[in-house]
Amino acid sequence: MKHIFVQDRFYITMGVIIMIMALSIVWAPLMTVSLIALALLLLYVIYEIWVLRGIREELQIDRPLSQRYALGDEQEIAYELISESSQPIRLRIIDELPYQLQVRDMQLELKMEPYDRQQMSYTIRPTRRGEYRFGQVHLFIERVMWSMVQLRVSHDLSGSVAVVPSFIQMKKFDLEVFGRSPLSQGVRKVRRLGQNDEFEHIKHYTAGDDVKMINWKASARRNELMVNQYQDTQSQSIYAIIDKGRTMKMPFDGLTLLDYAINSALVLSNIVLKKYDRMGLLTLGQEVDTMIKDHNSGSQLMRISDALYAQQTDYGETDMEYLYYLIRQRVSRRSLLFLYTNFEHRYDMRRALPYLRQLSRLHVLVVILFTNRELMELGSSSTTEYNDIYRSTLAMNMVVEKEKIAQELMAHGIKVITTLPEELNIHVINKYLELKARRVR
Repeated sequence: MKHIFVQDRFYITMGVIIMIMALSIVWAPLMTVSLIALALLLLYVIYEIWVLRGIREELQIDRPLSQRYALGDEQEIAYELISESSQPIRLRIIDELPYQLQVRDMQLELKMEPYDRQQMSYTIRPTRRGEYRFGQVHLFIERVMWSMVQLRVSHDLSGSVAVVPSFIQMKKFDLEVFGRSPLSQGVRKVRRLGQNDEFEHIKHYTAGDDVKMINWKASARRNELMVNQYQDTQSQSIYAIIDKGRTMKMPFDGLTLLDYAINSALVLSNIVLKKYDRMGLLTLGQEVDTMIKDHNSGSQLMRISDALYAQQTDYGETDMEYLYYLIRQRVSRRSLLFLYTNFEHRYDMRRALPYLRQLSRLHVLVVILFTNRELMELGSSSTTEYNDIYRSTLAMNMVVEKEKIAQELMAHGIKVITTLPEELNIHVINKYLELKARRVR
């Protein structure tokens, strides 16, 4: 009986019967009418329970789960229902979603016709990496006509899914960079300066080829014009360096800055490796706990993805001095370094500045700073209330402070990207393509 739930219609009918019983005090025959109505109601409820138990055996549901979900992206959970019953029914679906989603109102309702088959879906947005456990799926079944009770049927469709750095964004920007036409605004083509500088092969001259590339010795041997063909310099070393200090725990739209940096590092790694450059990874907090040497092998992207999956902030102060000495010892060739960090005050930046300057002398350093949209909107808002003016002034001071941090870094020859968290991928990819096109090394 614990799987049977009485509907509101049952209580309304019982209320009417009780009212008739009360009126029997005035007119005695109404007591007989009310008892007959009560007996019919109980018989109908018993009949309906018997029918619903039969329908339960004729109803199937499936909820296929992917092996992994992408962090921070909207994804669908699909349900497939098959009814082999000859009666129309109404269904309410309640799924035991993972606790990380913090969803307490998940509920789907639908009507199924006799011998019907339907598909429904529910959208989730994982905001934490790790293992997500899905539990049972509960179906609440009721008849369409004059339903007095519901029957709960539980299906054990439990399973685990790994939420990993966003492979959806990785594929999206892969198409934008390497596709013939960009799918969205942001990733831009950069005009190349100079000529390609890595020899590839000698080919026959065709109209439009640069006459400066004519190979006169080869032309003399073949008795026809031959030109040298060059390609972009490849195998440049790129490192994504992710700060895991306490400032990277700051949340934006459900994700922390660390999660945005992790997603961006995966997107950048995919683009770099497809450009035939060498990609490496460093993560640091109070010490460097992950270092993957730069390489361009086929398995490098998987190694980076596996390493990014396990990263967590240590809530400490980032040791830039240790980072500098480690890179100086372990990274021998001049590389392009993308440092994902977040300085909120110039005092914090100036403590790290000596080591950042030393890194920029050894390598091409790009420091990525995050801006806060809410602070920008609050700082630019107009108000006459004293408290609101105070908050607006503080917000504007914080926005200006971030701009001064970026200007001071650039004054010391360090390249800087200031971006909103949701626009991080676009700006990082554009900066990589720009530096590669301009041959900045």
